[in-house]
Amino acid sequence: MLLSDKKIEKLGSELLSPFRVDCVQAIGYDLRTASFYSAAGEDLKEITLEPMESTFVQCEEQMSLPANISASVTLRNSRIRQGLLLTAPIYYPGHKTPVYFRITNVSADRITLREGDGIATILFEDLGEPVAHPYEGAFQNESKYRGMSTYSRVYQSAMSKVKGKLDELKSIEKGIYANVLAILAIFVAAFSIVNVNVSLAKESTDIC
Repeated sequence: MLLSDKKIEKLGSELLSPFRVDCVQAIGYDLRTASFYSAAGEDLKEITLEPMESTFVQCEEQMSLPANISASVTLRNSRIRQGLLLTAPIYYPGHKTPVYFRITNVSADRITLREGDGIATILFEDLGEPVAHPYEGAFQNESKYRGMSTYSRVYQSAMSKVKGKLDELKSIEKGIYANVLAILAIFVAAFSIVNVNVSLAKESTDIC
């Protein structure tokens, strides 16, 4: 069962720290942005996302979930309408970490995000009883964004294949672009020849 605003306020800093009552909503808590992480791992206070570009967001709030409560992060309605897409895990009971999620710009426009911006809301769910095995995974106490952490070796070969496909697509794109330019050049040349022939024919008619 989702926690209501009264229950979230009652638990307060047992769920999130720092905790602000004015961020509590009917069934959630509005998170505040602390920083962004570029693809190169840079810690930024402002970022401009090109269409289809992503960034990881670290929130000001650190969660500390009890053994009977899980949490999920959802995008605010206003940000959905702006053209953002949010990806986040289900946070398991026992997880202690700053809140992280990934944002992707799926609009046709550039979108600038800044420190302190409201982007997402976190929801808490009471499981009714404590779990037998609270979270003790690779991303416990992740005070600083660690990327893929210990999972990087597991997915390295797959990521290399993806990169290879991207390079292949870029090569195809360049080839298509070159072919388009060549076709345009042929059309321009043909059009020029037609114009010259028309001009010559006109001059010939005028002389007659």
